[in-house]
Amino acid sequence: MALGSLDLTAYAALRHEGTAALDEILSVLLGRLSEYRDGAVWIFLVPEEDLRAQAKFLAQRLAKGESLPLYGVPFAV
Repeated sequence: MALGSLDLTAYAALRHEGTAALDEILSVLLGRLSEYRDGAVWIFLVPEEDLRAQAKFLAQRLAKGESLPLYGVPFAV
């Protein structure tokens, strides 16, 4: 999957339209992150296994009809 833009509007549209699964978006983001070489930017990165487990948990909540307005929107603190 090719994601052109990394802005929140694009991600929200992908999720709302159902054209990209959160797992696909996560794979693209992790790939782009691995290409970023400035290690001084990140103090701590959540391990990929934890990210994928959280994505699965959120997908289950969404499937049960729970309202998750920021579901699938990546962010960094």
